[in-house]
Amino acid sequence: AFANGSSSTHPAGDRVVWNCVWAANVPQKMKITAWRVVTGTLATQQCKNYRHLATRSLCPICGVEEESTFHALITCTQARILWINMRSRWPLPDDDRLIHTGKEWLMLLLDSCSEMVRDMVIMLIWWIWQIHNDCYHGKEAPLVSASVEFLDSYYKSIKLAGSFQRRRLSKEKCPRC
Repeated sequence: AFANGSSSTHPAGDRVVWNCVWAANVPQKMKITAWRVVTGTLATQQCKNYRHLATRSLCPICGVEEESTFHALITCTQARILWINMRSRWPLPDDDRLIHTGKEWLMLLLDSCSEMVRDMVIMLIWWIWQIHNDCYHGKEAPLVSASVEFLDSYYKSIKLAGSFQRRRLSKEKCPRC
């Protein structure tokens, strides 16, 4: 599926494709969520059912279809609303690029995005999963507008912190600066 021949199910290649996740400029917790999506270990109802931990595989949020990672993060009504609203702030991929291509749908999506958009997609799926878990455990979902503000502010603070880090490193390399 990937140009260099490596993938999450056939990692014999040079694994450059994993840089889509592990080299992202987002907190580690977000990278781990993306890794769980790609490896099929995100605790969706489908995953729990496969491991005999649940008896139902329907999405507990919308009840419309089986809760796969793609459903929980892309097609569930709650996820859809957040994707649509975040596009007012971020240049996220259009819906026609959000395709369920099997287990590696997220890697294929990230591989086709710029670094900036990759970071945004990883942050968004992390937040969607956080909200999903909160709802599953009886908490109320935040207002969509609050989620949009939170994610945009979080992204800007991460980028700002990264620019300070790069500046500090460049001064360490060049003592005359």
